[in-house]
Amino acid sequence: MLIGFLTGFLASVFGWQINLIAIQKGIDSHKRAAFLVGLGAAFADLAFIYGYFTGANLLLVAHPQYWVILKWVGIATIFGLSMRLLLKTPRVVDWSAPKRPGAKRYFLFGFLVVISNPAVFFAWIGVMSFILTHFPQASTPHYKWFFMGGFLAGASAWFLYLVLHLHKMMMSMLHPKALAWLSRITAILLLGACLFLAFHRI
Repeated sequence: MLIGFLTGFLASVFGWQINLIAIQKGIDSHKRAAFLVGLGAAFADLAFIYGYFTGANLLLVAHPQYWVILKWVGIATIFGLSMRLLLKTPRVVDWSAPKRPGAKRYFLFGFLVVISNPAVFFAWIGVMSFILTHFPQASTPHYKWFFMGGFLAGASAWFLYLVLHLHKMMMSMLHPKALAWLSRITAILLLGACLFLAFHRI
């Protein structure tokens, strides 16, 4: 479980797309939205990990054409967010105000961004191959459940930290003009991710 926790925590720390989206959604929506984006991404990672343990990932490796539809769903999702960030006026919401309805949709947003990215899929094949090769306990019964439980706990710990500390500090320190620049930079980086996905050959 400790290996799973560390894997989930580190994977979430270095997931720059999801971290940018989570910060941005927290700024202009609610801290719950930021956490749900990260949680959705973590469950998408868990789907890849579970697929590795069960052998289902081999089907996608053997038939990469299955990725075409998913890839373009991911591109459309990220592109839509990018354009919205570029066109809308950034604002900071009051987190003490009542929660806005519909925040649960951000879970699906985070899930789609990750599950539709073939680069993440192949990265998890490499990571899981390394873990199962170098840690003997990985061959024990029920290891996958302990690993995935630890992974979810580690990912949740990072996004809780992001929401409750880093994000709160950023909102208290940044001037509205700086937030506007943050929104534009986030949009440009996400557009770059769209281009990568569009021209990346599976």
